[in-house]
Amino acid sequence: MLIMTKKRDYMYIKTADLLEHSIMKRSIVLAGSKGLDRYVGDVSILDSPDAAKYLKGEELIVTTAYGFHENMQELKDVILSLNDIGIPALCVKTRFFPGNVIPQEIILLCEELGLPLIELPDQLAYMQINELVNLNLHSRTSGQIKSSILVYKNLSDTLYREGTEGLLRALSQWTGCTALYIDDYEFFYRTLGEEPEDLAGASDLLTLARDARFVYP
Repeated sequence: MLIMTKKRDYMYIKTADLLEHSIMKRSIVLAGSKGLDRYVGDVSILDSPDAAKYLKGEELIVTTAYGFHENMQELKDVILSLNDIGIPALCVKTRFFPGNVIPQEIILLCEELGLPLIELPDQLAYMQINELVNLNLHSRTSGQIKSSILVYKNLSDTLYREGTEGLLRALSQWTGCTALYIDDYEFFYRTLGEEPEDLAGASDLLTLARDARFVYP
């Protein structure tokens, strides 16, 4: 059994990276710039105040806020609920706001939450944003598949040359993860500076770690 304790992000793209694309060059980050490292996994249009209950939390939200742009408290509640589920950013077209300007209290709320609030140019279509996100995700996933084939070959070669201990060392170095290998006869433990107590939610693994036959510095 192999356990690696680090979330992989190859199926996602950072909000900041999307904003660097040419079709997003006229977009303006109004608030929450410290949250631009949030990861985008999909795109969704916000068309109702209760939309958060239907989302996964990885969606880049695109909205005109039509239907609740005149009710600041309702709009704040929507933003809070979206932030609670972990959306990466809120992209807004301003044509329904008075003077085409998002109210300052909304900007301040997003800044306080660290939630990127991005003003979109009115001529930028939802489909363009959706295609941008999906093309980037597809490209990253295709690259990961090709890379996985090479990794599999290299791991097989390492196992043949260096045995289980060498395989475990290679896995930990390549993935940046803490790795555990357990079977009925032996136990190997590999760490990159973490203490075993940092391994999340695994008291049985902690017991094994204390009795580890191999600990790599």
